[in-house]
Amino acid sequence: MSDAVPNVPIDPNPSIRPADDGLNCRRFRSAVDPLVVFCLSIFSVGFVLRITVRDGIPILTVVYYALPPSMLALPAFLSGGLLLSKRWHKSAIAMIAAGLLCLMWWV
Repeated sequence: MSDAVPNVPIDPNPSIRPADDGLNCRRFRSAVDPLVVFCLSIFSVGFVLRITVRDGIPILTVVYYALPPSMLALPAFLSGGLLLSKRWHKSAIAMIAAGLLCLMWWV
């Protein structure tokens, strides 16, 4: 007897899909709105600038004075609300807490 494989036609478009291995890059891009990314980037840049170099670098002085802690709370709350609508609860709670901390920092 031979161990040859029977002559079976190969389907060029198999119906079996690969296993879902979690959050890949394509799913992440489709899950996060550009507005969320914009708000998170404004908050991150403003927060890092506020706690590090402050107004020491002349070009960044404009950003430093344009984003006081009360204005940092706005993109934090906005991105928290948008993440909550996307059902990303942990990230939404973190951003809302960051917005509350910015408001407490301002007062």
